Amino acid sequence: MPHRQRPPRRTPARVTLARLTAAAASFGYHFYAERDRLLIPFPDHRTLAYLTSPGGTPMLVLASQTRADLPLEAATDLAAEIDAWNRTRIGPSLYFRHNGDGSLAVHGRAAVPVAAGLTDEQLTEAVGLELTAAQLAVDTLAARFPALRATGTNTGADSDEATAFDFDAVALAGSLPGGTEDPPYLLATPGGTVAPRETSPVTPARLLELLAAEGVPATWAGPDVVAAWVGATLVGLALEEGPHLLITAHWGPGPGVEEELRARLVCNDWTAVSALARAFTSRAETGLEVRTEFALAGTAGLNPAQLHGAVTGGIAAGRRAAHTVSTERGGGGALRRRGPGF
Repeated sequence: MPHRQRPPRRTPARVTLARLTAAAASFGYHFYAERDRLLIPFPDHRTLAYLTSPGGTPMLVLASQTRADLPLEAATDLAAEIDAWNRTRIGPSLYFRHNGDGSLAVHGRAAVPVAAGLTDEQLTEAVGLELTAAQLAVDTLAARFPALRATGTNTGADSDEATAFDFDAVALAGSLPGGTEDPPYLLATPGGTVAPRETSPVTPARLLELLAAEGVPATWAGPDVVAAWVGATLVGLALEEGPHLLITAHWGPGPGVEEELRARLVCNDWTAVSALARAFTSRAETGLEVRTEFALAGTAGLNPAQLHGAVTGGIAAGRRAAHTVSTERGGGGALRRRGPGF
């Protein structure tokens, strides 16, 4: 009897490694599979895809790392390039870490909350978009730092291939990377269960309704943007092309240009350990501003439980990031003053 292909799930279901593998295979990517992760190798970087639950919040993470490192003296320029990427690009969130030998390892991460499950379309979209975005990020950084192409599988040499394979084998067997910040501040979806409901497009009207239900009065709403004060933090919810739901928390302004490098390094350190939100700087009329952002692809729409988890969790994660970054920079902290909601 011929094999009958299962029709795609049109309602959210629990995300498993088997479903993740099928999504990666649908794009024709070569990958290695272990019991708890997939590794997708590329010429100048590798991406690990896995499921994790920091603080009990289930997430799908796609974590990338360049095959080559950069020297320590590149830190100032690298911080500026990464800050610019995180400010102007939706994903992945980029950051760097110091290795034990003094070199700098460049990382990227995308995380998708999956407590309310994903449809097949949502899962495929998340994998496809993030793998493409990671390649674009590496290409962009390599144009500024050619040393990022100095090793990997791009030369075609047998020794180069063997070295890349050895590093991939280590990544397959080692501890999982990604955000380590424990996020108990992420709110659970209503009832804590997967809602068997169809998805629908995210609109400003749905965002306004959800905020009102959480006790957060919107201060301004436009065709694609909703703004609200949550405590002392200005939060913006924007529907960008793609479409993506972007939730941004604002904190600032800072003391001046001389603090720009320190602010970038603090933002980088937060992004390195954050589960969902990234941090970056922005130049405002009144000075240097820190922004934190949560992004979620929405082409396939979201059902009520998914939208509730994304909005409440995204706002909470953004405010937590703004508080941590502002405190590290010597401020009073974004969460010291209370306000409506959350």
